Amino acid sequence: MQRKMKGLIYLLCAAICFMFPKYHPVSAEGNTLDVEAFVEMASVQINEMRIENGISPIPTAPLLQEMCGQRAEELISLYSHSRPNGSPWYTILGEYEIDMNCMAGENIAAGYDTPESVVEGWMNSDGHRKTILNENYDYFAIGVYYKENDPDYYFYYWDLIFLSSANPFEKEYMPVFSTTVNTTETTVETTTTITETIAEMTTTTIEATTETTTTTANVENKINYGDCNLDGKVDLLDAILLQKYLSEQVAFTRIQMTCANCNQVDGTSTVDDADVEALLQFIVMLVDMLPIQTI
Repeated sequence: MQRKMKGLIYLLCAAICFMFPKYHPVSAEGNTLDVEAFVEMASVQINEMRIENGISPIPTAPLLQEMCGQRAEELISLYSHSRPNGSPWYTILGEYEIDMNCMAGENIAAGYDTPESVVEGWMNSDGHRKTILNENYDYFAIGVYYKENDPDYYFYYWDLIFLSSANPFEKEYMPVFSTTVNTTETTVETTTTITETIAEMTTTTIEATTETTTTTANVENKINYGDCNLDGKVDLLDAILLQKYLSEQVAFTRIQMTCANCNQVDGTSTVDDADVEALLQFIVMLVDMLPIQTI
């Protein structure tokens, strides 16, 4: 059977097709895909698109991400803005005790195997772009599900929901590269520059870390500040994980707490937003080393 060469993408009741990107295999259904990393990266990019277009970023929340994850999985059974039980997509809001008397919109997609490609696909479609850049929404969330051995050869299923709500959500947070976000033109330009620089930084950081591992004695005794996920390198995933720790979505071990203490200007071991800012400054080469100990 030939692989389908179209990636499907929907907004409300409109159907638009995009070229299906090359498929990269993942070893097991649902779980071995790094769902949290994909969701965070795509969420950051959605807010980056809003910032670049002069629109304020908006927060997300674990409850909303769980809801979108369920919708993404439902798309395997029925790729539509209707749910597998025949009800409209927005009935899922009621299941998560969200007031259905709100403004809400949904984008769905299939066949896009990276956060970058799915956000680009949505932004290249007028209807989906308008939803992403709508100033009337207060919250959003993204869900992704991977279907191994997908008979339709799409494999990756995405759901993006925006909604308005006057009521705050538990553990809500702002998925952006910078810890300080304003709506002024100056801040928009600065954040965009940081975004473009991060991709260039990642490889350099990996290479430097690989070289240091050749001396075992030094590696065992050296604290790799910023390496919050303990994977041996310091990159954007560490900043995302640290933000999740500060919003009480994950717990850190003692070693992770030590690595997360990137800002030591105050002379304490407290981990807070200042450490996130220091980590991001290191990632985009605004500082040469961690921890920051003097201003």
